[in-house]
Amino acid sequence: MQHIKETIQTLHNKVQAQADHPSLRQSVPLPDIDTDRILFLYTMLHEAGYSDAEKETYIIPVMLVQLALDTHERVQLNSIDVAPAQMEQHQLTVLAGDYYSGLYYRLLSFTGDIPFIRVVAEGIKDINEAKIKMYEQTIGSAEVFADTLIRIESAIVGSVADFLNTRMLKDIAQDFFLLKRLVVGEQLLEQGVTSPFHLADGDFHTPSGGTYAVERIVENAAYRLEKVLRRKPYEFILYRVQEILHHAGHPVRRVAGEGS
Repeated sequence: MQHIKETIQTLHNKVQAQADHPSLRQSVPLPDIDTDRILFLYTMLHEAGYSDAEKETYIIPVMLVQLALDTHERVQLNSIDVAPAQMEQHQLTVLAGDYYSGLYYRLLSFTGDIPFIRVVAEGIKDINEAKIKMYEQTIGSAEVFADTLIRIESAIVGSVADFLNTRMLKDIAQDFFLLKRLVVGEQLLEQGVTSPFHLADGDFHTPSGGTYAVERIVENAAYRLEKVLRRKPYEFILYRVQEILHHAGHPVRRVAGEGS
């Protein structure tokens, strides 16, 4: 487990180095680089037989486009009633998102892998469509809400999994990132980190007016993860599930991975 932790951290550092720009650094904080996304991408590429160099070639640009999406989402959150004094910061944040997106296209173009580029583009399209649905439509059930949030959180990883034919890891990733968004969301709110899809009083609220009980969705996702991880355990992914649930105060018994 220590080896993969070090490998993921090394990849994290390389993504950070690629995204770093002296001018932007002074004004726009770099969004968090999600090491769990790196973990899933690494595991998928490993199962598909890619070399370490090839893994790096694909993981870094995919993480850069995720940074672009996260940065543009932050702009959308703050786009209403921007004060004149904040306009420059607002514009720099837009520029930062565009910069990360440009890096993504530049790095992937070096691979010449047009099918992979198309796959990632489909994931981006799916994320944007799901965000529109969350913003503008009334979602009539917890199941539709969970499915929409899964698309927002894991569409790119899922598209890569389809491309690499690692279906089981796609299923795991969908529930993992749904679980993570829900159980970590409340902690982020307490730290002042806002989101268009936010937790309050144990419920999840959407801009379109929907309110969904978090506990039931979390339990269902944890149960599905337990079933999959018991059939084919991925030790470090299992560890991360337990860690997320533990830090959020949710029971970890259901995904303990012991027995059958």
